[in-house]
Amino acid sequence: MKNTHHTIALGLMMMTLASAPVFAQSYPGWSKPEQLLAEILLRDTTSRTVSYLPKGYWFGLSDRSHGYLKLVKNGKNNYLLRDGTHQVFLLNENKGKPSLQRLDSSVFYGDNFLSMTCLRKDTIYQYGGYGFWNTRDFFMFYRNANKDWEFLTGGDGLPNELNYYWYDKTEDAFYIMGSLSSTHHPIPQKKLVDSIYRYDFVTHQWTSIGRVQENFSELDLLWKLELPVCFTSFGFLDTRSFQLKLYDIPGNRILIPKGRLTDFLFRIAKGNPLQINEYKHFIYLGDSLHVLQGNRDTILHATIQITEADFDASKAQILFIPNKKGFRVTFTQYLAWIISLTILLMMAGFFWKVRRRRINKPDNLQAADSSAIERSDEITPTDHTAMPTANIGKVGNQDLDFFRAALNPTEQELLDMLLKATLSGTAADIVAINKILGVSNKEPSLQKTRRSICINNINSCFRQTLKLDENLIIRERDSEDKRAFVYKLDARYIDMLKG
Repeated sequence: MKNTHHTIALGLMMMTLASAPVFAQSYPGWSKPEQLLAEILLRDTTSRTVSYLPKGYWFGLSDRSHGYLKLVKNGKNNYLLRDGTHQVFLLNENKGKPSLQRLDSSVFYGDNFLSMTCLRKDTIYQYGGYGFWNTRDFFMFYRNANKDWEFLTGGDGLPNELNYYWYDKTEDAFYIMGSLSSTHHPIPQKKLVDSIYRYDFVTHQWTSIGRVQENFSELDLLWKLELPVCFTSFGFLDTRSFQLKLYDIPGNRILIPKGRLTDFLFRIAKGNPLQINEYKHFIYLGDSLHVLQGNRDTILHATIQITEADFDASKAQILFIPNKKGFRVTFTQYLAWIISLTILLMMAGFFWKVRRRRINKPDNLQAADSSAIERSDEITPTDHTAMPTANIGKVGNQDLDFFRAALNPTEQELLDMLLKATLSGTAADIVAINKILGVSNKEPSLQKTRRSICINNINSCFRQTLKLDENLIIRERDSEDKRAFVYKLDARYIDMLKG
C-alpha cells in the first residue's frame, strides 16, 4: 500500500514539474528539454558522471552536423563534447542565461565518432571511435593547459566503438566489452568480441578477465538516434527499455529493477513506451535518476532517488565466465619479459666474473667496514719483530701483480705513499693518510674507522695473496711525540715490492 501511494505521488510530481518554469525567459535555439536540463546541471555542483545525450539536445549550437553531445559532469563544471570532433564546451551561466563556452583549440574532427568517454580523477579520457574509414583502439585525454587532446596508449585491437564499458575509480581500471569494427569503408565490417577486457591505468596493461555468456546478445548493438547508456555510481544502465538493466562488470552481474523503481518506470511510460521517444533521456545526478521525456514543444520531467538496493540481486544474471588464468599475455609483454631476462642474465654473468676475480680476497671492504663499526676502538695492525718468513723468497711477480690488482685506487695510492716514505727513511702520520682517504675534514671517529678499514684490507690482501703470515703495514710510536702513531711498511718486504 505504501508503494502505491508513493507511485501516485510521483505521478503528481511529474505533472507539477512539467508546468514549472525553467528560466525566466526562453532563448532562441534552446528547446524546453535543453533549458530544463541546463537548469538541473547548473544547480547540481557535486555529481561526477558521464551521459550520452540523444540527438535533439544542442544547447544553442548552430552547427549540428556532427552526431550527438556527451556530457561529462565534474562537480560544478559541466563539459559537453561533440561526437566526431575534439571540441570541448563548458556549460555555464552568464548574466542569468545559460551559455556554452568553447575551451579547446583543436582543429581536428571526423576521427572519433562513437568513442567512449570517462572521467578519471579530474581528467576527461576517450577510448576508441572511428573516422576517416578507420577505427581507433587507443586512449586520449584532454589536457586543459594545452587546450587539446593527447595520446596515451593503444588498445591492441580491442572493441573500439561505443560498447558497454565502465570506469572503476576504486580500482583505477577501465572495462570494455562489445563489438569490434575493423573498417567503415566501403561497407562496415563488425564482429562480436565475446571477451571482457580490463585496462589498468597504473600498469598500463590490458588483460582479458572472461568470456560473456553464450546467450548474451545485447553486445551486438545497432546505435541509431539514441544511445542507451546511463552511468551511475554503482554500474551503468541499459535504457533501451523502460525496465532498465543494471550492469556491474567488476561484480560480474546483470540486475533488473525491483519494487518501487519498477512501479515508477511503468508509471511514466503510460502507453507511450520510452524506447520509441526520440527525446527520451536518463541521467543520474547525485543519488537520483532523472527522466526527461517529450519533444521540442512539451516536456515531462520525473525524478526518483535510487541506490544499488533498488535492483534485485537475487535474480542477477551472470555476465561472463571468468578466465582460469585471469589474464592474457600479448606479444609486447612477451618481448618485454625476454628483454628483462636477457638483461638479468648479463648482469648475473658480470657479477660472477667480478666474484671470481676476487675469490682469493675474502676480507673485502664491506666485511672490514662492518667489523670496524662494531668496535669502539681503532683496529690496529700487529707489530712484528720476528724473523722474516721463509716464504718471502718464493713470491713471484705474478703474485705481486695480483695483490696490487686486488686493491682499489685509494688503497693503491696509500700503498705507494707508504713505500716512498719507507724508502726515504721516514713514516707517514695520520694527517697524510687522512688526506689520501679524503676524510681530513670528517669527525675523528670516522677518520679512525676509515683508516682501519683501508689498512686492514691491504694487510688482508697481502697475507692471503702472497701466502705470508705477517702484515705489510705496521704502526709505531712517533719518536718525537710518544702519544701519536706513525705508519710505514715492514722493511723485510721493501725489496720485494720495489722489484
